[in-house]
Amino acid sequence: MSSVYRANDPNLHRKVAIKIIHQHLSDNEEFIQRFEQEAAVIAQLRHSNIVQVHDFNHEGDVYFMVMEYVPGETLAKRLEALTTAGIRLPLNDTIRILTTICDAVDYAHQRRMIHRDLKPSNVMINLLNEPILMDFGIAKIIGGRSHTATGAAMGTAAYMSPEQVRGDQTDHRSDIYSLGIMMYEMLSGETPYHSDSTYQIMLKHINDPLPDIQLVETNTPNSLVNILERALSKNPDHRFQTAKEMAAALSTAALQMQSPTDTLAARHLDRLTVMWQHARDLYDEREFARCLDKLDELCRADPDYQEQKARQLRQQAIEQLVERANRTLAAGEFSESLTAVKSLRERDITPPELDEIEAQARAGLDTLALKTRLNKLYEEALVHLDNREYQLALAKWEAIEKRRGNLTFPDKLAVVKRANEGICANLYSQAIAALAQKNPEQTLASWAQIAATDSNFPDSQGVVNTAQAMIQQRDRKSWRTPLLALGGIALVLLLIFGASSLWGNNGAGASDEVESAVSSPTTLAAIAANTETATVAPTETATAIPTATVTATGTAVPSSTPSPTITFTPSATPLPENMAVINENAAIFARADAEAAEIAVVMVNDMVAILGRSDNNNWLYVRDTDGNAGFVFAELLTWEGDIDSLPIRTGTVAADPTTTPIVSETLSLDIYQLDGTEVCNGSAWTQMVYMRAQGVNGTFEYYWEGELVGTAVNDNITFEVSSGGGAIVGTGSVIVNGATTSKELFIPAPACSDE
Repeated sequence: MSSVYRANDPNLHRKVAIKIIHQHLSDNEEFIQRFEQEAAVIAQLRHSNIVQVHDFNHEGDVYFMVMEYVPGETLAKRLEALTTAGIRLPLNDTIRILTTICDAVDYAHQRRMIHRDLKPSNVMINLLNEPILMDFGIAKIIGGRSHTATGAAMGTAAYMSPEQVRGDQTDHRSDIYSLGIMMYEMLSGETPYHSDSTYQIMLKHINDPLPDIQLVETNTPNSLVNILERALSKNPDHRFQTAKEMAAALSTAALQMQSPTDTLAARHLDRLTVMWQHARDLYDEREFARCLDKLDELCRADPDYQEQKARQLRQQAIEQLVERANRTLAAGEFSESLTAVKSLRERDITPPELDEIEAQARAGLDTLALKTRLNKLYEEALVHLDNREYQLALAKWEAIEKRRGNLTFPDKLAVVKRANEGICANLYSQAIAALAQKNPEQTLASWAQIAATDSNFPDSQGVVNTAQAMIQQRDRKSWRTPLLALGGIALVLLLIFGASSLWGNNGAGASDEVESAVSSPTTLAAIAANTETATVAPTETATAIPTATVTATGTAVPSSTPSPTITFTPSATPLPENMAVINENAAIFARADAEAAEIAVVMVNDMVAILGRSDNNNWLYVRDTDGNAGFVFAELLTWEGDIDSLPIRTGTVAADPTTTPIVSETLSLDIYQLDGTEVCNGSAWTQMVYMRAQGVNGTFEYYWEGELVGTAVNDNITFEVSSGGGAIVGTGSVIVNGATTSKELFIPAPACSDE
């Protein structure tokens, strides 16, 4: 199934064993599954007498497993060498090895795993003469699905239980049968059932009784014969029910056979030797804390045993732990650094640099915790931005600024900039709405808030000038009315003065007539009517006022018919749909801006043609009777049409109106990369880009290189662009209400793309 190689792990500086599945089997799914199962099962086991798996992976179609390297020889090779020499394995070694293997097998059984292929070739004897159980290649979780077809046998024929041979359902007691076969072979030098045919061997497991081992090895104690007979029972119910039970029986037999030469001193020395070797193994495995514990245990058992070497090994383990604490600290692995520090402090070991290492590691953990909290606040700020909760987004950033202390925390996605832009955009919309509601003071108040937030925010709609013009126009209205009243009084005085002059020229008779006429209520009514003609809309007809009759006698003769006043009759014909009446004297401007050049002046009651509107609906684009075309403030004229149906005008156009909308010159596009968001993958890299349209309200459609990347209502978007290597050059564009504009963006390649 596989080959095993000895190798060197350059990272951990240790020797390992690498099991590689045969190349011609890598396409066989069953073999691959068995190989993967072997690694998965063994990796879950942590026992000193079971080989440890470090890694399992594959490189293309080459599957491999990295295991603990166990120097030594297999139990099979040792038995073969002894048989060739004509001797047997000593009974105490047989019992010790079997007892240890039983303990390891019982450990696996308690975790619901069975081996199914126990045999001497799967047991390594290390340099300490300890057995290490190997090759769980056909192990399975008890109760799980078998890796073989129903009725198929799996294992090695000489060590298979009867139920394995028959293909019956097997459990952990099959391993106990295999342990019995191994025990028979260790005592006698051969397996109980052997033949030239594998099939015949398998049949003997089912049908033949167990051969009497004392006929082969006469010195076999009866206690061991009893153990063999029970372990090799054909019926699983008559065997040992656990490997632990078999181990206990072996230990009892060992006590019964204990040699007088097996003194307490010899056993103590053996124990010290095992502890010393265990400490060295732990050091080689870089388990430095456990190595210190084992050395302490050795010192308590016998302070004089390997005293100098033990002291040297202890110092080396301490230095390694300090080096690990420093290395992990430098790598930013603060928890691992503190673990190394803790290992030293728990053993009352305090090198001079330990306090500084611990302080730096704890500070590093605090920084990581702070970064985690700041990142959470930043994510919450981004959520508020997405929900257009701009004040809340700024509040989150202020919380970040307060908490970060001296820690640098960049605003990579421009939260502050985007939040301020959103606040200003909302205030600007409020300013435009206030203009539409004839509230210029509120418009200017909103603009003051915008200026306080962002002094560079553009007044793309000209709301400030429009609001100021509206206030000035209203002020003119407020003083025009009393001025007209004063004008009427002045006219009466002028008439009186004229009558006085007439009296001086024509004598007393004329003076009486004028005085009579002036004092007449009818005449005063006519005068008052004449003074109001400046503010009353024109009518189609008016009744003329007859002149007064002057007689030669100089006596005023009153008319028998009262003098009629001026009357106005509304026009019977309504205005054309595209015509409007000027309410007050007004200027026609070249643009929708009170600061623009004046083209002409229209007077009260003049008629003008409506050609279009400004994009904020505060101005109407008109043409007067002289053919002058331009913008008039909407409040200065009366028009009953639908303003939203008018086309948007941006300046002087031809005299003939057109229904085709003209692209607004106020539409602009901001586009730039967000610094700090570049992500490299080899030579390829990506970058976040920000786009925001200004000057027009509506639903924006954003494009990058002609492809739609997102839509937004009066808002911005961010999106990702990528490069296989080198700089990014592209064009961003926006479309809204039929208007469009574009802007090119150049993004230089980041440093990582040069690697």
